[in-house]
Amino acid sequence: MTIQTFIGSRFQSRFAVLGADNAAHGTLVLIHGLYENLSVWESFAENLAESYRVVVLDALGHNPDAPFGDAPLQHFTMQEMADEVLVILEHCGISEAVFVGHSMGGAIAMHCLRRDVERHSSHVRGLCLFHATPFADTEEGKRNRDTVIASLRSGGKSEATESLLKRILAERVWAEMPEKVVWLRNILNQTPENGMIAAHEAMRDREDTTVLLQDTPVPTLFILGKEDPIIDVQKMLPVVALPQTSLLCLLAGVAHAGIIESLKECAVAVRGLMAMCQ
Repeated sequence: MTIQTFIGSRFQSRFAVLGADNAAHGTLVLIHGLYENLSVWESFAENLAESYRVVVLDALGHNPDAPFGDAPLQHFTMQEMADEVLVILEHCGISEAVFVGHSMGGAIAMHCLRRDVERHSSHVRGLCLFHATPFADTEEGKRNRDTVIASLRSGGKSEATESLLKRILAERVWAEMPEKVVWLRNILNQTPENGMIAAHEAMRDREDTTVLLQDTPVPTLFILGKEDPIIDVQKMLPVVALPQTSLLCLLAGVAHAGIIESLKECAVAVRGLMAMCQ
């Protein structure tokens, strides 16, 4: 995977384009989750790049090569995170794609869809909420984020990454794939503290985007793990019925990281979405 650098007006981001020769078959944009970076997609992207052009990128604040400074530069909104994705795609000459967002990346993808609705554009040809929801944080969720932010500000980075790691992976992964635990821990620890804080703030303050899915003509895939302690599957089931066309991939034995826990099954599901978007 050849990583390139995009220098925006405020931030420096990394991205990579795989399977460029397959652009005629469709383009996928893979957007990672909280504390992650583009490296988390490598195996998944290589699988899909056999058939499609695949773009991976670092969300704002998550580029390990370019930590940013003090206030006010470290603050950004969820919409700004989405707009950065769209700017990178424009830089690559890509006008439309299927957006796959893992966890926080799903919120970013929803805000890319929001931009389409606001501007009557069509960047989002298809959408996958990969262990992600369109919901805003609950009041309890906001308080929890404030607690994590306070801990990060006082040097609690390792505790924050370890806490998230334990929630992301199912128990069987710790027992059966310890090398994957080490690999993901290393990725999470690469994220600059200021980026972690700013991302939590953006997630805490984001708006509910469920209404965007109501009768949307954009084919939508929902990938959910039955053992996910972060996403309540029962609350998501009514959401699956909102788009005009939707797919549900419900994975047994999977928590919040299907890209690790069930890569082949998740890749098959995304290929199904790509077929719907042709």
